[in-house]
Amino acid sequence: MKKILLLNLCVMYFVSNVFAAPVVSSANGDIEDGVTITISGIDFGNKIGSAALCDYISEIENGQSGETVSLENCTPGSLGYPKYSSKDSHSGSQSVVYEYNNQTSSFVSSLFEFDPQDKVYFTVWVKLDKQDALTRFQWKTWRLDNMGTYLHNDGPQVLHNTWWQDGRWFNSGGLMTYYDNGVAGCNEGTPNDAFVIGEWMRLEGYYQSSSEGGLNDGKIWVKRIGRDGNIFETETAITHGVNEMSEEYKWRYLLLGVGYSNHIPLEDSFEMNIFYDDIYVDNSLARVEIGDNPDFDSCTHREIQSLKEWGDNSLTVKINKGSFNEGENAYLFVVDDNGLASEGYPITIGESSSMTFDVNVDGQVNVIDVIMCVNIVIGHASGNADVNEDGQTNVQDVTALVNEILGN
Repeated sequence: MKKILLLNLCVMYFVSNVFAAPVVSSANGDIEDGVTITISGIDFGNKIGSAALCDYISEIENGQSGETVSLENCTPGSLGYPKYSSKDSHSGSQSVVYEYNNQTSSFVSSLFEFDPQDKVYFTVWVKLDKQDALTRFQWKTWRLDNMGTYLHNDGPQVLHNTWWQDGRWFNSGGLMTYYDNGVAGCNEGTPNDAFVIGEWMRLEGYYQSSSEGGLNDGKIWVKRIGRDGNIFETETAITHGVNEMSEEYKWRYLLLGVGYSNHIPLEDSFEMNIFYDDIYVDNSLARVEIGDNPDFDSCTHREIQSLKEWGDNSLTVKINKGSFNEGENAYLFVVDDNGLASEGYPITIGESSSMTFDVNVDGQVNVIDVIMCVNIVIGHASGNADVNEDGQTNVQDVTALVNEILGN
């Protein structure tokens, strides 16, 4: 009986540590746009590569309004060209606009290219600026594939084609996957309240390919921040066929802004401007965000941060305050590769954040932190114990910590 009890305790300990969410103990630096800060804590986990595959949070600001978009690893589509625009933006002074009208095209797109991937995380701020009187249309939102094509028969693809009619989105083919030259492996409808028109909304999606060709264990989810539940969600998608598991068939293109088409009434003119801002693509769910609630899943407003360096207990990001205002209280989150988020670390936009005295990150400052600090100083433990923020970890930090506990 004692052996069984001991075994159960060991299993519980193992499981609790394997699935432990990240814990943020400190954030050092000014919480201002473009400023790089250091975040310390534990259980951040591993991440392939430090920076994102495509990060255009600040680069969009560098373009000339009215000019064709020119971003690294981004190619304008063959049917129409997106432009920089100062007419509207989520953050900063401009965004990228895809203009659909009778004088231009129903199809305007761009290709974002990256190294072949089995997993892709994507997020963007979008605003649908509908200027016409159409009662029905189709929005071809984005596609993920291995060739950067509009066709359905040139390799594995994930397609999002969404319909709108009389003020609501409707349940027809919102999410589709194709493999083995056009065989459908997934087809899910669109909830009526999936998207909004005339307001900025943040969308995000995660795509994980089938573990083997033809298996229905591919994972896909898409959500709109602030809306309860996912717009699309499946863990049974067939994303790749039996002959499509080699490197050449892995995902390497995101097609953004594919089309605004199938208009009703057909004889009416059409005009839709779709603005995109803070475009971010990566091969992992591991990321840093700022939100408006200490609980990650309860946030109705979140802003993705630009990653610079990633480590298990320390990372650096360049601050993106997005549409948060100066002086506004917010919370910083670290999300690991499994999608587990830390509790929100309180910050104030526009103010400095500094190291705390909670060295062992248990929510309390006491003698245990002193012991942890001493172990770090003498090299018997790893972690961040630079409590006096002089760039070094030594006996002076132990003294500062003791004085904090004693109230000196």
